[in-house]
Amino acid sequence: MTRLPIFAVILLCLTGCDDDQNRPTAASDAGPRSTDSMAPSEIRDSTPPQAILAVTIGPRALVQGETVAFDEGEQHADAPTVELTVTNLGRAPLSLDAVNVEGEFRASPPPLPVNIAPSMQVTFSISENNIEPGPKRGAIELVTDLAVGGVFRLELSGIIHPFIRDLAVPNEGLESALSTAMEDTQVVGGVLAVVQGREIVFLEGFGHEERRERIGVDPRETRFRWADLSMALTGVLATRAVAAGTIDLDTRIVGANHGYPPPTRYLPDGCRADACAEEIPEDRRNVTFRRLLSHTAGIQNVHNGVADPRPPANANCA
Repeated sequence: MTRLPIFAVILLCLTGCDDDQNRPTAASDAGPRSTDSMAPSEIRDSTPPQAILAVTIGPRALVQGETVAFDEGEQHADAPTVELTVTNLGRAPLSLDAVNVEGEFRASPPPLPVNIAPSMQVTFSISENNIEPGPKRGAIELVTDLAVGGVFRLELSGIIHPFIRDLAVPNEGLESALSTAMEDTQVVGGVLAVVQGREIVFLEGFGHEERRERIGVDPRETRFRWADLSMALTGVLATRAVAAGTIDLDTRIVGANHGYPPPTRYLPDGCRADACAEEIPEDRRNVTFRRLLSHTAGIQNVHNGVADPRPPANANCA
């Protein structure tokens, strides 16, 4: 039972315990060594310093070509935004030379180029364009001075929901009333929209956008002149101002605007020239906000703004 330890010692000694001639005396005499046997500090010191690019959103690391999906947004609300962080994990400075954004997105990087020291980072935001609703597609490229992988590209995607939601459904009663009104007034065409809160509950076009070509009005596609649209908005704002006590509909605009002379003559039916204009009775010259809103004030028609009024502004007739 006592021989086993003695036998082990003899075997170890047979490998050359006392062979001084073959024992290396210094590391330089030991010959080449694999890096597997080297300490980590020796490996780092033997390679030149390099910059290492890392791109993250919060704690999540991103890879080249990845798609960044933005949160769903709403038109005219705060635009969906992500914070992008560029970190230098290497031992040499990293230069961020440019940030190129494509599609319906925008970025707010610092003044470029910017040098990012080792272990340092730069953070900036990327946001969607939320002016127009619909799906958003784009990309962002981070251009650096790295010899390999110097351009880091990310795809961007998102969606902006419209502020007003189109939930319109047919309404036979309204459609019948529109047809009757169009026949009674000889209106060429128009659109009626009923909005409740932020939802369109009824939307219908009637008549023609081009009568000669018999092209019907499409309530979602037909375009109307901005002045026709602004009249309805002006009427709504005026009624709100009346409710708030800001204006009185029967106030004469001559008193509200001293620089405007009310018309004294008008063009009767069939008259299209100043020569056949007739005098407006004194009691009909009081142009008020109410008459302006109801198109009964007799103000001259202005074609192409004030640049080309018809009839001429100095004619002083309606």
